[in-house]
Amino acid sequence: MRTNAMNCQAGSGARPGAAGERGSALLISLMVMVILTLLGIAYILMAETENQIAVNQRNAGQVLYVAEGGARAAVNWFNSPTGGFTLPATTDVDRTQRWLDSSPAGGDGVWDTAADGTSGKERYKQTTGLMFQKPYRPSIEDTFLGNEDHPDLRITSGTFLDTLNSRMLGTGSGTLADPDPQPTYGKITQIDVYAPPILVVNGSRTRHGVATIKVTAQKIRNIGGTDRVLSERTIKVVVNEINYPAAGGPLQSCSSTGWGGDFTIHWGASSVQATPADFSINSGNLDNKIKTGMPYTTGSPSEYFATAADFDAFYALHGTATIEDPWFKLMVGGLITNISDPGECTNPGGQQPCPYNPGLWTGIDDNSNIFQDQGSLAACPNFDYALFKTVAQRGGAGIYYYGAYNSGTSTWREGGTGTPKTFKGASDNRSGFFFFDTADGNAPTYDAGNNCLNCTNALSYNSADKWGTGLDAFIYLNAVSFGTTGGGTVGYTRTFNAPGEPYFDSNGNKTHDAGEPFMNFDYPAGESDAFTINIGGSRDAQGPNISVTDVALDGIMYLSGTFDTVGNGKYYGAVVAHKVAVTATADMWYNERISTNAWPPPSSPVPKVYVSVWEVDNL
Repeated sequence: MRTNAMNCQAGSGARPGAAGERGSALLISLMVMVILTLLGIAYILMAETENQIAVNQRNAGQVLYVAEGGARAAVNWFNSPTGGFTLPATTDVDRTQRWLDSSPAGGDGVWDTAADGTSGKERYKQTTGLMFQKPYRPSIEDTFLGNEDHPDLRITSGTFLDTLNSRMLGTGSGTLADPDPQPTYGKITQIDVYAPPILVVNGSRTRHGVATIKVTAQKIRNIGGTDRVLSERTIKVVVNEINYPAAGGPLQSCSSTGWGGDFTIHWGASSVQATPADFSINSGNLDNKIKTGMPYTTGSPSEYFATAADFDAFYALHGTATIEDPWFKLMVGGLITNISDPGECTNPGGQQPCPYNPGLWTGIDDNSNIFQDQGSLAACPNFDYALFKTVAQRGGAGIYYYGAYNSGTSTWREGGTGTPKTFKGASDNRSGFFFFDTADGNAPTYDAGNNCLNCTNALSYNSADKWGTGLDAFIYLNAVSFGTTGGGTVGYTRTFNAPGEPYFDSNGNKTHDAGEPFMNFDYPAGESDAFTINIGGSRDAQGPNISVTDVALDGIMYLSGTFDTVGNGKYYGAVVAHKVAVTATADMWYNERISTNAWPPPSSPVPKVYVSVWEVDNL
């Protein structure tokens, strides 16, 4: 019996310790399940985190676009200060935040004085309602001097910003959707305008621009009537003034000038910059070729008379006389050829070849307004190719760049990639800033005869073409030549504004001050050249408006090639050309606003500033 029991025990096959391992598989399974569960939860949490990151990035991106839209709207206020997109009223803007740097000239960069509106501490544009209108300097009232913490202008007005947000983002009350406030929406919450970046250059603090615009925007979630900010972004932009550097007259040549017909330049100075023998006019009676203006007796083209007493003496002697054009003069860097009027030009070899002679002056027989050998005084205004091209390519409201020129079709592409357009198709009866690039997209180059080598094909328009610019247009044209031919219906009817009455600038500040003598006269009607001198009266700071038909240019044109109009076209504003070769009688009138920093006028769609820097906050 015992033997059998032993045999049974020996034959069971049980492993020693097996009873203690019973249930381990269950534990392992449970551990694996826990680990997998934790991994699943971790992956879910990671997915949720990634999703939240994506949502945050979406929110940040959306609100950044809202801020950018607000910045572009503010830039538009500078360019259209009388009627820009949702232009703020003075009551919408806080001008009491402004602080000034009171340290000596140049400043130390420490803003320590609050602008309280008193003398020397004026607030920005405190005496005018046009807060974004030129000039942007030099007085304290006209210059952005505040900083980011104490800006010149701050807009937090809920009513105004609601209107701006609605117009930008939808008709709901500052929301992204229409018509009622939504659970989530974006809005601009603050706009500040203050001084541009001020950097130390060669030891001097230098302003780099006109102003800095800072726009803050938020994306909001409304929960139970309570707003929660989901994202906030800021954008800063620096705006620079577009300087349109036309000199003080309707026609400037950067090299030689040849003129075949009567030199019908009106209301300003014509200058010719080049080497000797650079101005040629067809022979004939000089009095019939060039307008008589105010007499210059000192040999200096900057003043009419040496003294105010001389001015008064002339006035007393020639009351009721007629002057053809009181503002016209000709400035030539080199020499004038074909002067043949011995009765007037008694010193043809001098800088003033036809000096003023009181005994001969009749109002139509004096040419003392002609000056030669003037060197740098007859310098051509500088229209820097790279700068104006950069402005055009950066774009903006009313700014157009035309590149990728096709010589076979004489067309450019807007932005360099758009639909091909001719010069006429792009600019006819349109206002704005237009840049037409060279044939190869590089700066113009010239041969020994001052002919442009890489400019585009020549352009010429006649009455059948019916071409003319819009109001106050700026044209930068890199064509071999440009001109109008014949008379008739070239262009459009435009309004010319005559200059103010001339005066003797006793203190040289280029402003008429009380007590300075002036020339009082009757302005002629229409396009006539007959200004009658009158004794007494008060000075007209601006002449009357006249309506003129068939006007090709209303604004400023810079031409890298040759201005070679062969007809009787009419131009108002200023033409600056590398070379001039006119074979007929083109009439050109100057817009005095160009030299008084008042062009383009506030109501003009032509841009006044451009964005030079965009700065986005760091997330």
